[in-house]
Amino acid sequence: MSQMLIKNMPEYRIKMTKRACDNPKTLYNIEFAQETVKEGAVTNTSVYSLFLTQQEIELLIQGLR
Repeated sequence: MSQMLIKNMPEYRIKMTKRACDNPKTLYNIEFAQETVKEGAVTNTSVYSLFLTQQEIELLIQGLR
């Protein structure tokens, strides 16, 4: 599993987590979590979960460049 903090602002933060799937072994679960922060506490979380192969992840990376 790997995690990274993509954006950290006083009002919100965006995190990404990548996990290998058990079955099929060729898939990864990529999870983006956006947390709304108010007065230092998380007040809301939105989670977007994708199941992608390594090739699809590389295509996503290329598209973001």
